[in-house]
Amino acid sequence: MGGIGSLLTEAAARKDLPVVQVLSLLLVTVFVVLNAVVDVVIAIIDPDSVKSRRSA
Repeated sequence: MGGIGSLLTEAAARKDLPVVQVLSLLLVTVFVVLNAVVDVVIAIIDPDSVKSRRSA
């Protein structure tokens, strides 16, 4: 049973550059969006953490 990781590994082994590029872009986009969501949630839960980060 394969997932995105195994698909990326197989595409890299086959030197299938378009698939590697699309999957890499997808994974990076998901990572960046999730980090932004976590930052917003932390700012909502604990506003003091944002204030202390700005002064540092």
